[in-house]
Amino acid sequence: MNTITISSQDKIILRDLAKKQYALSQTDANQKRIREWYAHNSLQGERPMIHLEMGSFEQEVIPARLKCEGEFARRVETTLYENFLNQELFDDDRVTPDYYAVSYDTYFTLFQIPIHVHALKDSLGHEFPSIVEDLEADYHKLKKSSYGVNLQSTEERFRILQETFGDILPVRMSMPALYCVPTQMVVHFMKRVHGAITMSCPVPTKPRSALSLPGMSGALWILRKRLECPPRCIRSSSSPAIRKSLNSMACSLTDAANR
Repeated sequence: MNTITISSQDKIILRDLAKKQYALSQTDANQKRIREWYAHNSLQGERPMIHLEMGSFEQEVIPARLKCEGEFARRVETTLYENFLNQELFDDDRVTPDYYAVSYDTYFTLFQIPIHVHALKDSLGHEFPSIVEDLEADYHKLKKSSYGVNLQSTEERFRILQETFGDILPVRMSMPALYCVPTQMVVHFMKRVHGAITMSCPVPTKPRSALSLPGMSGALWILRKRLECPPRCIRSSSSPAIRKSLNSMACSLTDAANR
């Protein structure tokens, strides 16, 4: 594991931002929002709560503010800004936390195929290189999926952050859900099949039924329909290996959803 380091200059920058986040978290306005969210979640709120999600445009707001030079320090600096910029810039109802959350380093690799992304600098524009393009020829690439957590790297990050600004802004462990989206990953590594868009298919005969199902169930329903009515490029082939690949993929996704 590569050692995580933060330079003395970057440490000064991060400590200043940590002070700012903690100060904003203690304001009367932020404390009032916390009480209003408790009331809202108890169905006793007096008004709608408004949360502006900055994630879709933060590349237009945060990068120009970054001053740290180290890669890890810049990621931490970005997170600190994400924690309080809503309150500072938009004054919506997002609560500024009084701590810095450290999540576990988890991973989930569908079929042992890593997802690579080619992204434009300072933009949302990106693409995913196609890894599986011919289901028959590339079937050997589909291996057993893996998932887990790296406790060593998690503990190292926590220690470094605690030493950097833990005396100003408390550092706490957080436990978000494991990032596990098999149907999305299939689309990412199977961008094309014989030059066609991956797993494209005619509109389902019962689109309303598919849309009414929860996310994973709906995706699996559509995948099953694709097996019944495969894309043109697959219909033109009578190879049983292609049908085997699709059925294997559908079963793997179903097993993942049922775990």
